[in-house]
Amino acid sequence: MESQSLAVTTLIRLFLPFGLGYFVSYLFRTVNAVIAPDLIVDLGLTPADLGLLTSVYFLAFAAFQLPLGLLLDRFGPRRVESALLLFAAAGALLFARAESLLGLIVGRSLIGLGVSACLMAAFKSFTAWLPSARLPFANGLQMVSGGLGAMVATTPVQAALKVTDWRGVFTALAVLGFFGTACILPYAVLSQAFPQQLGGRCNTALNLLVFVGAFTAQWLIGAIVGLWPTTATGGYHADGYHSALLILIAAQLLAAGWFFVAGRKTLP
Repeated sequence: MESQSLAVTTLIRLFLPFGLGYFVSYLFRTVNAVIAPDLIVDLGLTPADLGLLTSVYFLAFAAFQLPLGLLLDRFGPRRVESALLLFAAAGALLFARAESLLGLIVGRSLIGLGVSACLMAAFKSFTAWLPSARLPFANGLQMVSGGLGAMVATTPVQAALKVTDWRGVFTALAVLGFFGTACILPYAVLSQAFPQQLGGRCNTALNLLVFVGAFTAQWLIGAIVGLWPTTATGGYHADGYHSALLILIAAQLLAAGWFFVAGRKTLP
């Protein structure tokens, strides 16, 4: 009983600081969706500019993943994340003061660099301090904190209520909730497949692939939307969004098909 209580206390002490860091990371990641209209008016950004501005976060994030793994394994997650969050703060200040697209890009790149350790540092700490049986649960809690950050940053529910009612929104959430947790399972699996001292490098290598894909998709959406002329009210044409989303859906279906076929080939 005492050992179980100690494990719960350890989990709480680990989760609170790293969960708050990941909350801030997701807040930065999604806030551009809310402030985009203001950026368009103040700086005259095009859809491609917005796509690039949003995606440089992911590019800087991904570019630092491999060295981040080495730093996490060498100096530990507490020191590494504390230092990197200073870069995020500096990037946010630069972004707030920027008067051009270049200034915004530099600021958002620093933010991406600064929060690049928020999830991986948590996973590294959980691997080092918690029994392997608790890793999926701890990783799931960490993802919840990121989801809360995303909810604070945007107003997706208000947009959804324009096309459905609250019952439809909660049905969809039940389905953002059932499937969303699957994406964190590879981190827990890989952490247990390698020695503990390589946990940081293992997770950051996987994260590199995730964020390279996010950077590419984000920029691609902006470029596709920009192929259509703006509407009479100055907004972006709905056909541009439809085309971009259809391309993403097709890519996901191809990936799912490949995963299904590859998985069957590995079965005995």
